[in-house]
Amino acid sequence: MILKYMDYYDKKRVIRYVPEDYPIPYGKENIKKWKVFGSYAYGRGTYGEKTPELIIGKPNQICTETFLSFGPFDTEFEAKAFKKYYNGKFFRALLGILKNTQHSTTSFHIVPLQNFTKKSDIDWSKSISQIDEQLYNKYNLNNEEREFIEKKVE
Repeated sequence: MILKYMDYYDKKRVIRYVPEDYPIPYGKENIKKWKVFGSYAYGRGTYGEKTPELIIGKPNQICTETFLSFGPFDTEFEAKAFKKYYNGKFFRALLGILKNTQHSTTSFHIVPLQNFTKKSDIDWSKSISQIDEQLYNKYNLNNEEREFIEKKVE
């Protein structure tokens, strides 16, 4: 079996292929699972800035350390649900509290984990703005907090 991996080369995103026995330093247990890949560094650290496009990583896809790998997930639905969560204003508002540089690896710990399955208390089949509204309700955000997020997060 061949593994497909995401990398950057000469400032461009590239896809490479390696044999299954390639010496992967960590994360081997996640190879057969769904993942979501995002840029390791992005933006300027501005509160509420847009996030770069995330890539759904299928089973047998891996990435180099120039990407963050989120997951693993058991299903494609869960990976897509996480992608919606990450792109939502609720998630980015919380991430923006701690992210003050282009690097984001240590900024996620105040963002609450969610159940991304179809049995979740959040309906992940909805639009991102509808998901944000569900999250505002779940965490009992008042009108002032909601308005702040809606105005300050791109």
